Amino acid sequence: MKHKNCELVMYYLNDLKILQDLIKQSFVRDTYESSIRFISENINEFCTKIKKKFNRTLASQDGLGEDDIRDYKISAEHPQQIQILKEYLGSYLLSPETLLQNIISELHERSRVLTEENLFNPLVGIYLNNLYMLKNSFKELEMFYRNSCKKFENRFDLLVQCARELIPTNDFKQIADIILNISKSSYVLKDHLGEQVEETYHNTVEYLLQHLSNFSENADPLLQKCKLDSQETFTDLNEIYNNFIIKIIKYFGEINVKIEELFKRSRDLALEDIQKLVDDMDAIRTIPELESKTAGTYYRTVENIRGYMQELQIEAEQLLFNPLTGDFWMDDSCRS
Repeated sequence: MKHKNCELVMYYLNDLKILQDLIKQSFVRDTYESSIRFISENINEFCTKIKKKFNRTLASQDGLGEDDIRDYKISAEHPQQIQILKEYLGSYLLSPETLLQNIISELHERSRVLTEENLFNPLVGIYLNNLYMLKNSFKELEMFYRNSCKKFENRFDLLVQCARELIPTNDFKQIADIILNISKSSYVLKDHLGEQVEETYHNTVEYLLQHLSNFSENADPLLQKCKLDSQETFTDLNEIYNNFIIKIIKYFGEINVKIEELFKRSRDLALEDIQKLVDDMDAIRTIPELESKTAGTYYRTVENIRGYMQELQIEAEQLLFNPLTGDFWMDDSCRS
């Protein structure tokens, strides 16, 4: 079985079986049964080795590569090929679905583990990427992938619902935390759930800003008429507000970092995503106090984007210039 020559193995087993039926001696029977056990153990050892290697890679932070999936798919065909030995191996023979069942089992386990993790955990993205590539090679996993995406979508929707229910309570500290959570989660999930997760996030931010605007307008007249009965109460409110401002400023800074990461990773393909992030910055800066506190970061971001655009312009000009001839590129119609 070392070279997976099933037909040759079947040929020898058939000879042994015929010999056993003819001679009916114990040593022939023992040899035949020993051969069956050896072949069965060899097959099991092969599959166990393949499964361990695959499972280790599946659980790693690097995720699966195309080579990993291709090798596993080739190996998964082996249990199907050895079904021609069923007449001889009987119950010792592995199911033809053994390696596919292993994938499903491991994916279920990874899914169970990830239910305890935040949606923005990088392992969630790795899991979905692995599953996406696997379903392209194993069509049986297509529905599994869809169901998994639906589960994460439901979790994301619950997170958004929680944020919308929390915003009217004016618990600014928790609101800032959950908005940041939604932002990070949408970034991890968007490749599999589509752009609607980012749209949902932007809508949630707009809802928060609208609430803050309304809250500010309604609170001003009331505060002018009322006096706080306790300095302690004022201190608590002030602390809550300051914590909220700090969280928003921190998030503002993270947008700047995310823009830099997007450009380094995707270059000109990231421009649309960068535009959405800049829109978020503009929306946040509509709050007067945040406008002044985020001015430095905002203008540094604008300068960075201007620098990125200049880099892209230089790259485009270099593409138009032929480094071998010193001529600018033009097609045949232009030359004529």
